[in-house]
Amino acid sequence: RIVHYLNAFFAGIGGEEEAHAPLRIQQGPIGPGLLLEQLLQGQGQVVTTLVCGDGYCSEHEEAVVAQVREHLHKLQPDVFIAGPAFRSGRYGLACGRLCLEVEGMGIPAITGMHRENPGSDLYCPEHLYIIATEASAVGMRPALERMLRLARKRAMGEPIGAATEEGFLPRAVRRTIETGVPAAVRAVDMALK
Repeated sequence: RIVHYLNAFFAGIGGEEEAHAPLRIQQGPIGPGLLLEQLLQGQGQVVTTLVCGDGYCSEHEEAVVAQVREHLHKLQPDVFIAGPAFRSGRYGLACGRLCLEVEGMGIPAITGMHRENPGSDLYCPEHLYIIATEASAVGMRPALERMLRLARKRAMGEPIGAATEEGFLPRAVRRTIETGVPAAVRAVDMALK
């Protein structure tokens, strides 16, 4: 069960003239969610799409967050997917903020952004999973494929690989991994190099 967050543009409501559209809830997938549902191949479904204009979200952030929390408490999704936002700054900020809130509720959250999106600068240090995307929606399919692959792993509790393996932006998280070589030997090897 996936809840998908989109801005007004990707939901097909309109462009900048609809940037102040308040949060609305639609049953099932719309816009990029239709491709997401297709990529799921029957192994899940987009149960609800949350849609909000970027301007409205930035001006009423706390109210939008409270509404999203309320809806997610009712829906109890397995995963929350926001975007992808690509290089769209306000959209990226909204996706990051909502993912941070959703993670705090114990629901795995995934978003996608170009590394130059201001949302990636702000939310990577929060240790969110942000899939690296192209600058524009031309890269929609590969972005959604990578987002879905990571979402499945998180929903199933499977181990998550390194950022380079999984395709997400580095989160400044360090993990101990077994190399088979004692730390003292590695330290001497590094000193000799």
